[in-house]
Amino acid sequence: MKEKPLDKLSFSIKKTSYQVLLYSAGNMLLKFIGLLLLPLYTSVFKVADYGVIGVLETSSLILSGILSLNLSSALVRWLTDSNLESKTVQKQREKSVIFTIFSMTLIVLTGFSLLVFPFIKVISSFLFKSYLNLNVSFSYLLILMLIGVYIDILNRIPLNLIRIREKPVLYSLSMLLRVIVTFGLNILLIKHYKMGIEAVFWGNIAGNVIFFVCSIPLIMKNIRINFLWDEVRDILKYSIPLVFVGFGGILLSLGDRYVLSYIKDLGQVGIYTLAYKVSSIVNLLVLQAFNLAVLPIAFKSFNSEAGKVFIARIMFYLSLLLCFLFLVVSVFSFDVLKIFSKSSEYLAAVNIIPVLLFAYIFDGMRIVFSYHILYVKKTIWNAYLTFTGAIVNIGLNILIIPKYGYMGAAITTVVSSILLFIMYYQVGQKNIYIKYPLNKVGLCLCLTMMFFFIDTLINLLGIKTFLSSILLVLLYIISLFIFRFIRFNELKKLI
Repeated sequence: MKEKPLDKLSFSIKKTSYQVLLYSAGNMLLKFIGLLLLPLYTSVFKVADYGVIGVLETSSLILSGILSLNLSSALVRWLTDSNLESKTVQKQREKSVIFTIFSMTLIVLTGFSLLVFPFIKVISSFLFKSYLNLNVSFSYLLILMLIGVYIDILNRIPLNLIRIREKPVLYSLSMLLRVIVTFGLNILLIKHYKMGIEAVFWGNIAGNVIFFVCSIPLIMKNIRINFLWDEVRDILKYSIPLVFVGFGGILLSLGDRYVLSYIKDLGQVGIYTLAYKVSSIVNLLVLQAFNLAVLPIAFKSFNSEAGKVFIARIMFYLSLLLCFLFLVVSVFSFDVLKIFSKSSEYLAAVNIIPVLLFAYIFDGMRIVFSYHILYVKKTIWNAYLTFTGAIVNIGLNILIIPKYGYMGAAITTVVSSILLFIMYYQVGQKNIYIKYPLNKVGLCLCLTMMFFFIDTLINLLGIKTFLSSILLVLLYIISLFIFRFIRFNELKKLI
């Protein structure tokens, strides 16, 4: 019996959902360390110390985005091309591409080290000039941060190779290994050896080193010593604009911590960092895993009408899941904070979490729209759009943070996310048109916000309990079925 197109679509979505779930488990294992260690950090480190960690983490993300040249993204795009007729020739070409990108990465990291390490004391004094009275060796911390950045960049090559080969189980197992090493070393260094902030970075370095050593056999199996000089220009043309995308994206999501640290104080940075970590559960469980699983599949789907229908359907299900998680995490945010924070100083973060969660809904849809531009290899547009959003974000932060502090930073994040959502949709549709169910997404968002405001009202009236929160979420789920955002027949096909 011939398989129906809808059955094929349901199977594709089911397979993709399975991969997203496994990638989510892998990401959750790695990122969950931060959440598991929060009670330890907040009980041992002062708010200002935790603010230093926040600034260094932001710095490491910025450096990772710049120094990687986003070559790992080029690796995904080049290895999903199948223009060569012979599979043997194609496989040899792929191995040469991996060697070329790995070599380019090593050259960049070596050059940066020779340039920066002689001036590490000057850089640390500039970066933390307002906090030199703290009993911390900032030069030492910067060196540890840089080592961690280097190993993390090198690890992206085997990790993306695992993505391309669609081996999410291997990805999750590798994350588990990193988690065990990082978590164990943090506990050992902080609790037993009474180390300070540097223990956080040593734990990260150890986890990354262990993963890299274990991935050497995978790299050697998929590499051929043949530098493709003829491909270097095209690879850089594709990847370098994505450096600006990554840098702009980091400024969008983390730059507000720099503004907070200079305009306000490290205490506000610490509270905002905690709120960001809790709200990033959504980014961790859904967005990162979604991007890891769907991007290679999307590149293979744009060239057919059935593939476009698949992408539109996936976008809707992603939006639906993000709305659900926004409500659930917002409703239980105070309970979550009490678990991860041992100090009442951090409880002020409860007001920021829903605002940051709301921004993730638009970030999710924007990720899907960005695939249009990546597929046609016009990555310069990604750079233009992201930097436009970053400029607006930084400008609004400078204007709003002096008066509203960390809440102003959170509101600015939402405004920037909505702006980027609109811009990416317009440009993406001009390159490859896909009919997305945005009206349906909008109605679902309105329903979600209605339940959020009901929860807020219950809280203001002082009658909110754990049981009332559970009942509210259950009513929301029932409403999704009543208004046919979720249909039983579709759900059966996907399970």
